[in-house]
Amino acid sequence: MMKWFTEEIGCFSGPVTVGIIRRGKGYYIVDSGIDNSLINKITKIIGQPPIGALVTHHHTDHMGGLSKLQNMGINDIYVPEQEIPFFENPLLQPIMLSGYFPPKILQNKHLMARPIKAPKRAQTLPQDIASTIETPGHSIGHRCYLADNVLFAGDAIFHQSVIDKHRILFATNPRQAHDSALKLLNSRFDSLVLGHGQPIIEKEEARILIHQTAQHYQLIQQLILENISENGTSPEDLIRKVSHELGLQQDSVVQMILTRHTIWGHIANLIDLDAIILGIEGKLYHT
Repeated sequence: MMKWFTEEIGCFSGPVTVGIIRRGKGYYIVDSGIDNSLINKITKIIGQPPIGALVTHHHTDHMGGLSKLQNMGINDIYVPEQEIPFFENPLLQPIMLSGYFPPKILQNKHLMARPIKAPKRAQTLPQDIASTIETPGHSIGHRCYLADNVLFAGDAIFHQSVIDKHRILFATNPRQAHDSALKLLNSRFDSLVLGHGQPIIEKEEARILIHQTAQHYQLIQQLILENISENGTSPEDLIRKVSHELGLQQDSVVQMILTRHTIWGHIANLIDLDAIILGIEGKLYHT
């Protein structure tokens, strides 16, 4: 479960991969998992709790253990500045995803973590801990962290097996997610740590995965365009058509909300690119 690249840099594989960065007599974690379990396991293996955390984005599966750290008096928690309101008030996440005040079924641990108080801006992270790279798209302020030539990519890059499993990658702004993936090609790293799936990727394979992730967003965009008829298509019909063609299994209300959010993100991108327009009667048309 624990893999070390060097004496200072490692990662712990779980449902979400948690990065380990040793600095001096302590260590920082990169992301925290959906609850306290991964932090507890890492603390037991290493023999001491972390002294701080670097967080790629505000989604619950990456920040769910942070409240435990603050309860332990650990407050060196660095997060993307644009997402601080989501860390301090997690109710904003299901509100954003649904577009309305969420019913109890959406107020669950998959969409809402426990809040944390006054996290630090990632931009203020000391360079001797790690450097940070802006990679928005998956979330509005997603960031990656680079420490000793190991790139902790969070959800900016996905393994092809994850793409094959989910069929559509969640993204608030898919076009930004596409551009952020390609941006990482210019980062100087030797190893890539993914947030999900096979965690550790060497440079040459990483380049392939970066291109595959970027291509996925383009393919979904093209699929959306192909499913808009000449007479116009309502967004609801479009979501149903695209979901059917992808073979998506909407097993839960949460999954349905995530799919709708992502497809609407693609629609918004296409409107901004003047590829489609939204008519006043609510239908989408090719320009």
